Amino acid sequence: MKTQRSCCIEIRFAVGKINIAIEEGVVTKCDTKITSIYYNAEQYIQTHSLLENISFISRLSVHESINVTLAFVQAIEQMLSIQVPKRSQYVRTILCEGERIISHLLTLGNIAFSIGVHPLYAQILHIHKHYELLCEKIFQRSNFVDFFVLGGSKCNIATELVSLWIKFFEQISSVVPIVESILVNNNIFKHRTSHLGIITSNEAIGYCLSGPVARASGVVFDVRDMDNCVEDSLSTLTNSSYEIYGDFSPILKSDGNVYARVLVYIEEIQQSINIMKQCLNKLHVMEDYEYKSLFIDATDRCIFFDLASIDFDAIDKGLYPTRRLYNAVECPNGEFGIYLAGDGKSRLQRCKINNYYFHLLQALEQIILGQNEEDVFLIISSLGLLTIV
Repeated sequence: MKTQRSCCIEIRFAVGKINIAIEEGVVTKCDTKITSIYYNAEQYIQTHSLLENISFISRLSVHESINVTLAFVQAIEQMLSIQVPKRSQYVRTILCEGERIISHLLTLGNIAFSIGVHPLYAQILHIHKHYELLCEKIFQRSNFVDFFVLGGSKCNIATELVSLWIKFFEQISSVVPIVESILVNNNIFKHRTSHLGIITSNEAIGYCLSGPVARASGVVFDVRDMDNCVEDSLSTLTNSSYEIYGDFSPILKSDGNVYARVLVYIEEIQQSINIMKQCLNKLHVMEDYEYKSLFIDATDRCIFFDLASIDFDAIDKGLYPTRRLYNAVECPNGEFGIYLAGDGKSRLQRCKINNYYFHLLQALEQIILGQNEEDVFLIISSLGLLTIV
């Protein structure tokens, strides 16, 4: 008599946890729970001062600290009507795209690991370590906690170090064909993943999905391609650093399966590398007069803001203007938004955070129910969830 085999898998990470029940090698149940980390963060932000919140928000997400901090800082800049200098916009865009490239590579590494291609996973981890060492050399820090400040960023990219940055991402460009040969041009992988984890465009819209997962289903949505800040009067406030490089077209696929998401990750890596090269080339030729009005510290590394656009009295007192607005950024795996409401006091009246992981976890149950046991981690990896485990 054949015995029934069943097991339960639990995956925990910062945002929540996933409980998966498997019977006879097939997923029969999937429960997702969201932790209270963001609710607690909202309560903290509402009860602390402006400068304390900037320091706190940068520690909220380790793997996406740059984009998460940018969402909050941009919202405050809109509330205080602070103008960000061009050079600081370039630095912000370069770092955000660098974080996107590394995140997508780690996601592809997890996918490769799920199908047993361990050497590719090890190579991507080596690239990640090399990226941290490069950032430490250029910015004198291996992480970007407290890196963004109101009106700019704490460190500048020295002109003589721009070539190092360009060379590193040219090396990443040489790795992309290897990833394509293993995943994209592999008929076995294509046949296996073409029917896995399918999300239609209507389902993606229904679950409010964003990022590569939504674009792989044909949903034309990218925060970088739109006005990313909306006030309570529904008037849009253009506050995107991405306006500095001209036209932008999101990468779109229509199948909505694991294979389509792999294609989107790879093409977005190439797109981000091109964006970074444009910004780095503009930094390289930018004349000194374009940032002489900025406050620069004794080490000639810190680049803050245009002095004429700052209300120092409001910042010193930590006052939030009487305004309500929602600001969003395009994190590597989707939209991260923050809603702020100020009433002219030193504490925010209200703060709400919208994280794309909330929506991904809601959709996960439908995606993996009925799938085979060996495909579970492959599907979850393609959603970018394992990048933050």
